Amino acid sequence: MPLVDARDLFEHAGSHGYAVCAFDLAGLDFLAAAVTAAENCRAPAILCVAEPHLDHLAAEYFLPAVEAAARRASVPVAIQFTRAASVAAAARAIGLGCNGVALNGSGRTPEEHIAQTRTVVEMARGYGVPVEGGLNAIVHLPGEPPASLDAVRRYVEHTGVDILAVAGASPVPRARLDFARLEEIRSATVLPLTVDAVRDFTDAEYRGLIERGVAKIHHYAGLSRAAGERLRRNVRSTPRNGYLRLMKGVQQALGAEVERCLRLSGSAGRAPGVQAHCRPWGPVEHCILYNVAPGGDGGERAARAMMAEGRRILSAIPSVRTVFTGRAVRPDARYRYCWLVRFAHPAAIESCRDHPDYVAFAEGRFLPLAPDGLNLDFEEVP
Repeated sequence: MPLVDARDLFEHAGSHGYAVCAFDLAGLDFLAAAVTAAENCRAPAILCVAEPHLDHLAAEYFLPAVEAAARRASVPVAIQFTRAASVAAAARAIGLGCNGVALNGSGRTPEEHIAQTRTVVEMARGYGVPVEGGLNAIVHLPGEPPASLDAVRRYVEHTGVDILAVAGASPVPRARLDFARLEEIRSATVLPLTVDAVRDFTDAEYRGLIERGVAKIHHYAGLSRAAGERLRRNVRSTPRNGYLRLMKGVQQALGAEVERCLRLSGSAGRAPGVQAHCRPWGPVEHCILYNVAPGGDGGERAARAMMAEGRRILSAIPSVRTVFTGRAVRPDARYRYCWLVRFAHPAAIESCRDHPDYVAFAEGRFLPLAPDGLNLDFEEVP
């Protein structure tokens, strides 16, 4: 099953009485464990990369690995960039393959959080990427009461988020879930609701969350604990362990925790139905074939300079995955030059064409040099 549109995952979960599980990935062992366990359980899943984790993960290497694993998975999978602290970070993640964004509002006033969320929504929507954001509205924390229903309504109205998060990411062992408030929120909005697993939920709490409209449950603390416990056991067992021995069994421990979450959330066995419901999320290749106008402003030299500038400009636009500029191998080819621009999603084509930097480049540099050409868009055929 190819990478799928995250909106379809939420919609299917909400309408079929279960929650899709999202797993924060702190390394390749987390990635392998999450995908393998989801396949073992025949469950859909969301693979998450949190911005704070990029302090020890190189995004340019790790995110392509996540995307490759998602595309090879036999169950429906989406990729979400979580705890995004800035518009620039969210845009970069979209360009690296994420098809969902979740924001981090900590440390900001409500007004600042709303303004930043709205900016990210406006940016991501043009590229077909859903945005998750919200307020802690159902978890009672020491000295920090949950947000009011009016605050939640105001946040939804002023941001335009696609998915509403109603519980924060900080693990709190004795956190109490407010199911009455959750019912009020469910009655006040049609958006899919998501919750972070602030601790190990009981079976009854899982059922209570799902019955009240929670379509996604986000997990990290339990995975981190399972990996840490296995590592500590390995350290104690052999004082002179090398790296590979220290890591022995970590992936299996992670996989067991992932499977536990998938079964408790009710998503195990759902993959066939989700697969029939979900739209594939795939790139689009935008191809431009052209010739330089006869005697046009320096010919080959001008064409090379124009292509170099175009690569720089296009590569900075969110949802542009790669930019290839080329020259025909045969000098007698009908078209002498080409552009191959890979977009993350079909929606990105029009957004790119409307982007002010692209418009300025096309009108000021490209069209004067190459007034005639052929434009084609291709989608992948599985």
